[in-house]
Amino acid sequence: MVSEYIDETILYESLESHFVNGIDWTETKLYEALQEHVSEGTEVWHGCTTVADIDRRCQRLDSLYESIATHGYRTQSELREPNPSFDEPFGFLNERINEISIDIARDGEMMLLDNRHRLIIAQLLDLDRVPVSVIVRHKEWVEQCEEHYQNRDMLDHPDYRYWLDN
Repeated sequence: MVSEYIDETILYESLESHFVNGIDWTETKLYEALQEHVSEGTEVWHGCTTVADIDRRCQRLDSLYESIATHGYRTQSELREPNPSFDEPFGFLNERINEISIDIARDGEMMLLDNRHRLIIAQLLDLDRVPVSVIVRHKEWVEQCEEHYQNRDMLDHPDYRYWLDN
């Protein structure tokens, strides 16, 4: 069953158990489910095919959590070296690969697409705001924003405020 609410997911529950309650990764529901799948030969969670892969992924989440807790949430462009080498992938799309990404529906609802773990970590650390990459804006949402803008009406929505600021 897939939950409509992120705080009702096995990922949220497991990250909260680990980071807030100090439960070892191996004792979380996520780890147990992943371990079961890889034992059946299924590739899971960013290409994990072994328990060692799952352990490395958990260690990366530990590092990400510590980084965000220590330095705050930083975008990929803020993390990137100022002068990337030609061997290092960079550019518009590569800078957004690991960002929290959303679509915006016709009514302005923000729908989470990717990098749930980053959003969950930000929530667990009680961060007020985090940057997101908007992948798609529904045509009706764009028209509504344009209408409000032309009529000089303020619309209380983060995406609309972003448009005004840029």
